[in-house]
Amino acid sequence: MGVSRRLAALLSVLVALVCGVIPVRSAAAQLADDDREGIAEALASVYLDRDSFGLDDVDFEALEVGEPLPAYEALHSGPERVALDYFPLFQDGELVAFALRTEGGMFQLDTALARGVGSLGPDQAALVFDRGACWVWDGASLGTAFETAEPVDGRSDLSEGVSPSYFSGVESVELGPAEPLGFSLARDLTARPSGGAGESAPLVSDGSSVSLVAAGAVVLTCVVVAALVVRFRARR
Repeated sequence: MGVSRRLAALLSVLVALVCGVIPVRSAAAQLADDDREGIAEALASVYLDRDSFGLDDVDFEALEVGEPLPAYEALHSGPERVALDYFPLFQDGELVAFALRTEGGMFQLDTALARGVGSLGPDQAALVFDRGACWVWDGASLGTAFETAEPVDGRSDLSEGVSPSYFSGVESVELGPAEPLGFSLARDLTARPSGGAGESAPLVSDGSSVSLVAAGAVVLTCVVVAALVVRFRARR
């Protein structure tokens, strides 16, 4: 085998090694680290009292998370997007809870809404809150997820019937599991150490150790490739 062929073979091996070290991300949208961490923290906060939330038969470590459902407020002028996102949580394809991300970035669990939405079985959904209920708009029809205890002034009453054109600005998303949440009982239920202000143990690993290894592999590959190129030119 000639020198050029040996060089090409070595380069192919090195590229394969680097690709094996660097994690490959899916082309689909991935859950942000902050969101994953917030959902894990919300789950950990209710784990010991999970029976009260109807989660006693749920395997937290097997949970999958889907694309967050947008929320809208039903006003007389039309639905208005609010700064709330409902991340659906699934076990074996069944919707078991929503992790609600509030305007401040905090998360809280809602299982009652999940039961209501799950009973409707929509393939896609957006949540619309009117005067006395939460409705699910699936892009073509409207269904009631649950009714509120007290009416909210200033909102429309969708139970009186509205034209489908009223929802022209509502964006519904696919409702289904997209990726494993990665919750770990051993890691996420561990108490945070007491320390100075702002010091806490991360709830979910951010993969920084993998990133450091990958960076080292890239640097090593570049050095080896440069050395091989110099050697090849010298022989010519």
